Amino acid sequence: MLASIIRRFSFVLPGLLVIIFMFAYVASKRLNRQALRPLEQVVAALEAFGLTPRPVEAASMDELGRLAVAYNRAAAQVTAAFGRRDLAEAEMRRFIEDAAHQLRTPLTVIQGFIGILLKNDLKDQADRERIMCSMDRSIRSMASLIEKLTLLDQWAVTRTNPQLIDIGDWIAGVIQPFAAAFPDRDISLSHEATCYALVDSAELKEAFGNIVDNSIKYGKPAPISVAVRKDDRNVYIDVTDGGLGFSDEEKPHAFERFYRGQQRQVVGSGLGLAIAKRAVERAGGSITLESERGVGTKVTIALPTKSSCFEIMQP
Repeated sequence: MLASIIRRFSFVLPGLLVIIFMFAYVASKRLNRQALRPLEQVVAALEAFGLTPRPVEAASMDELGRLAVAYNRAAAQVTAAFGRRDLAEAEMRRFIEDAAHQLRTPLTVIQGFIGILLKNDLKDQADRERIMCSMDRSIRSMASLIEKLTLLDQWAVTRTNPQLIDIGDWIAGVIQPFAAAFPDRDISLSHEATCYALVDSAELKEAFGNIVDNSIKYGKPAPISVAVRKDDRNVYIDVTDGGLGFSDEEKPHAFERFYRGQQRQVVGSGLGLAIAKRAVERAGGSITLESERGVGTKVTIALPTKSSCFEIMQP
């Protein structure tokens, strides 16, 4: 009886073993495929990494899943870096185009006047003097533009040199040359005592000087008031004029390089407020603008106070 049962299963067992082996093989292939899918995705993503970094799916948090997560983080960082690079390249192209446009106008004027002088096509000495004065203004405009561009370029690679100064007393000394150079303008100053801030005086002078210069050029003939005040966190420098002012469309672009709005008939480079903003930011401060067309403009510089500076310097 037992022998017949064994003989009967001896014919079935090989086929059963084949079926079990085939099932195990198919199951192992599927499991291996599922287990290696994150690795295959990472490999495929790495092959296309230089073109378009794309995230891969991490189905689990085993070793392969953690590899996929690490890849996704690296891809996100690279994508962000590519975005910053593209933005920087676009800004550089716009900067070069704007600089070339600003330099092209005075160069064209000088070239035209030189042509007239070479032809000696002048009626009297007064014409010659007018041409020479116009050429001188164009050259000065180009020199000022190049100087400001060089300054911005230097600030991009050099560190600031801050010192603790009393902003009120410092402003009183800086504003005096403006009042002497423009005696017909009403430039007033009010300031609180002991308004200390940690700043680079040379850079802050550039910022303040450009703001006051704008008020003089665009605020004719309205008075200009400068006020220095403070609170627990900041020292504030307010420069207010009653001049032309900015429209609502112009205000968001006021601190952009080369932006001059609708007042292009006034001589300038469009870099004054951009330089002021960069200088104030290098001091850890901020700059804001309030303005209304036909009413005037108020530019406010906020600088960290003495106590705030010490908090910033502590680790």
